[in-house]
Amino acid sequence: MKTIGDALKEHHGIGPGFDQIRAALAVSILFWHSFGLTYGEAWVRSIPAPFPQLVAMALPMFFALSGFLVTGSALRTNHLKIFLTFRALRILPALIVEVSLSALVLGTMLTTLRLSDYFTSGEFIEYFGSIIGRVRFALPGLFETNKVPLIVNGALWTLGAEVICYVAIALLMLFGYLQRRKVVLAFVIAYIAMCIGVDAIHQDPVREILPTKSLVLCFLIGNLIFLYRDRIPLNFGCAVFAFLVSLPIIALAQYNPRFKVAVYPAVAGISYVVVFLGLKKLPTLPLFRNGDYSYGIYIYGWPIQQSVLYLFPDHRNWWFNFMISLPLTFAFAAASWHFVERPFLSLRKNFSYGSTEPKIYRRLAFAAALLLYGLFVSYVDDVFPLRHIFGKPAQAATPNF
Repeated sequence: MKTIGDALKEHHGIGPGFDQIRAALAVSILFWHSFGLTYGEAWVRSIPAPFPQLVAMALPMFFALSGFLVTGSALRTNHLKIFLTFRALRILPALIVEVSLSALVLGTMLTTLRLSDYFTSGEFIEYFGSIIGRVRFALPGLFETNKVPLIVNGALWTLGAEVICYVAIALLMLFGYLQRRKVVLAFVIAYIAMCIGVDAIHQDPVREILPTKSLVLCFLIGNLIFLYRDRIPLNFGCAVFAFLVSLPIIALAQYNPRFKVAVYPAVAGISYVVVFLGLKKLPTLPLFRNGDYSYGIYIYGWPIQQSVLYLFPDHRNWWFNFMISLPLTFAFAAASWHFVERPFLSLRKNFSYGSTEPKIYRRLAFAAALLLYGLFVSYVDDVFPLRHIFGKPAQAATPNF
């Protein structure tokens, strides 16, 4: 039977459908937010199955896809510093520009406060913490009359999970374990056991999106699928079965918190489905032929949609929001790709590091720094309920859609 590895070899290591999947997922999230931001979280929760479950699959698919592709990149570079540099060049420049535009341009245009009060507010200063993983969603005086008030960019809530993913893969690379798939498999099993243990301490509800911990798991499952690519069949029937099984399992967890543990095997099925689709030739969306605009659509969509709702209070319906927000978001995403993301990615060829393996004490020091940073992000972004465990209040949550 044809395997995932066989398909990768046929396409010279590149999945022909991955770009299309990323674009489709980004647009689908924008489409879903048109409903949630227009009508509010309570309205979203009233939607019957299977729509919430289908929506719940979008972000896990993003993370599984990222895990699969990032593992391939990490193994090709086979150098931790190069890997981390490449990841920083891919994520940080566009994020810095988006956060700065939201705080310095959008905020000054739409805030209800005097500019002197706006710029001296603690919320304004803290908003830039998103650049280092300390994600904050509100800017002073923005979107107070919207159905989802104050939240300037709720999409950034996934940054914490993304940081944890990169910390995990960096630690595996640091000690030479990423190539050893049995070690990675044991690592993933240990992570699942930890998630189950954490759930016993603090039971987060499963609503329209899956818990942050499960996004990290999707990334790790994507790692495993790439590592075992020569053994995992690429089969349409397996993909259909995985999808049809995952959907009701997610529904069960959403409607009965006692079955939340079922989410973890469900995301494994979701991960297989997205890799299967990414290895198929899919039609290219016409407007996406000239670049990878998915990241830009994801980070710019929410603030643009909130702005449309705020500026057109008499036209607060989902189709108007989507119709106006989609071309605006696409324009910002295209500008981000051509003027920020691609130029910075082109710098990758200028980075070169020595191949000398660091001494053990340096590796241990680097590992300690990675762990401390991961714990910091986990704590400040509530990736894991560390605040709950230590009796501290969690930060203001984003809407659960």
